[in-house]
Amino acid sequence: MLAVTLIITLLPFEFMWPEQWRVVELFLPMDFVANILLFIPLGFFYALARNAHRPSALHVLILGALTSAAIESAQLFEPARTSALFDVVANAAGACLGALAYGRVARSSKVDGRLVGWLALELPLMGLIYLLVPLLWINSLVSRGEVVRSLTVVLLGIFGASVLGGIQRYYFVTARRADAGRTALFAALWFLAGVFAALPFRPVEMAVGAVAVAALTWWQGRRTVRGVDYNRRFEVPVLKAAAPAYAAYLALIVIAPLDAGVTEWTLHVGFPAGAAE
Repeated sequence: MLAVTLIITLLPFEFMWPEQWRVVELFLPMDFVANILLFIPLGFFYALARNAHRPSALHVLILGALTSAAIESAQLFEPARTSALFDVVANAAGACLGALAYGRVARSSKVDGRLVGWLALELPLMGLIYLLVPLLWINSLVSRGEVVRSLTVVLLGIFGASVLGGIQRYYFVTARRADAGRTALFAALWFLAGVFAALPFRPVEMAVGAVAVAALTWWQGRRTVRGVDYNRRFEVPVLKAAAPAYAAYLALIVIAPLDAGVTEWTLHVGFPAGAAE
């Protein structure tokens, strides 16, 4: 998670000695919120890793501030990035909130069968949902705010929402007595966990995307299934319903590079000389 955070904050890794030292003191509300969200996972997982010697909130706050200060100092040597004092405050607050969130989770539900059940880890389709998170990370990093590439994130969100909505109406509503609203809230949190890499570039769009994913999950989850017995063998109809969004995603990642324009096309028939090796 720290490596992902460094990639987000230090791209494009083109360092040079600055002609002028630039530190911004401008306060932008959306940037402030995005920087808080960026460091919440770091604080959460740090507290999780140190569970045997659980750190205090002040400890994590100071460590988050030092980490952020190191990142902002490195950005001084990167012309494409801007160092900001408020970023240090926001990052430190995010790390502290992450540690507090872990403390709340650790007190309320221990890592046992109840937590496994709450995460629905017994369902293969939920495993697919969790595996989509790193794929969302990659697409968020690649998008860098570009409209065409950002659509790949949207399509993955639609795919995940369709799967979660299907799980809700086929399984959660009967086996868990869970309402569609809770699953929709989980879908929004799942989407934000996957796209936090894009929050510094398009915070409003990602927030709207989370709301849209939640709404789609809620709508799909409330639909009634007619002529089908409620049982756990529902993977095929759920995946069939969600497949068009993933197919569109695969098509878009092939087409997206053409957005920059092409020159001439060349067809090579046969094998290069080195292929025989």
